[in-house]
Amino acid sequence: MLIYLASPYSHPSAQIREQRFIEVSKLGAELFKQGYSVFIPIAQSHPMHVYGDIHSTAWENWWQNDVDNLKNCDELWIAHMDGWDQSNGIRGEIIVAKELGLPIKLVTSSVMTTFDLTDTTLNKIIGEMTQEDLNNITKLREMTHKRVVNL
Repeated sequence: MLIYLASPYSHPSAQIREQRFIEVSKLGAELFKQGYSVFIPIAQSHPMHVYGDIHSTAWENWWQNDVDNLKNCDELWIAHMDGWDQSNGIRGEIIVAKELGLPIKLVTSSVMTTFDLTDTTLNKIIGEMTQEDLNNITKLREMTHKRVVNL
């Protein structure tokens, strides 16, 4: 089983982005030690942003890469970190995971416990997006819809 471990990342502060990278990397390492196969998108994109001269941290710019990886995973696990429930990236990942029929869980590092997220909770998180955010995700989904549907 391959887990896609989502976390918030985008933030105006480079220090907060770095902290989020470290925190989700530690969580991923703990899951790995427990025998899980884990893909951590931030562990890939953060070094590319910092060292590869990619200036944008907006999820819309990483959408295609994230979707391509998410569709190869068996479950979406969301790191319970500050900002997880306000992250447009996580909201988009939830939408795609639901379309793919993937189980979606919230994982906390303090006790390494996962919680299944109900449709009501997921829809509330998605529902808190602005209309502009929803329009952007709709456009991005249309661009990748064929690739997501034809698995």
